[in-house]
Amino acid sequence: MENADVPNGATAPAPTQATPVVREQDRLMPIANVIRIMRRALPAHAKISDDAKEAIQECVSEFISFVTGEANERCHMEHRKTVNAEDIVWALNRLGFDDYVVPLSVFLHRMRDPEAATGGAAAGDRRAVTSAPPRAAPPVLHAMPLHAQMQRVRCTRLRL
Repeated sequence: MENADVPNGATAPAPTQATPVVREQDRLMPIANVIRIMRRALPAHAKISDDAKEAIQECVSEFISFVTGEANERCHMEHRKTVNAEDIVWALNRLGFDDYVVPLSVFLHRMRDPEAATGGAAAGDRRAVTSAPPRAAPPVLHAMPLHAQMQRVRCTRLRL
């Protein structure tokens, strides 16, 4: 049997490593999660076509892979094995998603700050409550949920 792609009847070299086969369910974010997030951003009566769900699923999965890959490169350069939240923020900034850096940084700070998460000192410890300095009010943009901030940024960007 002749190999039409290789001249003089020579055989094509065998690949040195087999390309790993990645199943679609392992490559894509679960569709139920995508739909849940989409529904939060839409009015209650809105309908979402199957094509739209699948398109967003592809986009979200690609975006996650893109940002994570960039963050992983940073970890590799710094000889680290674990990608952390700061690496993701760094990758977003490096890839040009500057509008997301501040809201995500504020979100991470709030998640990590135990005082912000509980609204102050532990319940029942009145001394801590009275001795704590007053906290400054957060900026209005960061008072809304992160997905709403993202939508607001997207809409602002489209108007320019």
